[in-house]
Amino acid sequence: MLPPSIEEAAFRIAAESLTNVVRHSHANHCAVHLQRANGDLRVQVSDDGWGLGVDQSQGHGLDSMRRRATDVGGSLTIDPADPTGTVITAVLPLEAPA
Repeated sequence: MLPPSIEEAAFRIAAESLTNVVRHSHANHCAVHLQRANGDLRVQVSDDGWGLGVDQSQGHGLDSMRRRATDVGGSLTIDPADPTGTVITAVLPLEAPA
């Protein structure tokens, strides 16, 4: 079982990532990967869409995902996929930080 705060953060981050894929990416494929290792839950959503342009501002959804991750002591990264697309990775601690 996951701690309720981590479960909610993981669900909301994955849901917002998938919403962004559908609304903005023009992707043909999308994948969601969950991995539990080293005391963390890693949530990764990747797509093969257009990706984020360098001059594209980060919207409310990306800010919300980042805030959800940091609120539970985790982190969120947004990276380009190879050869195209975007990879969102949240690393969420399964235990409260000391």
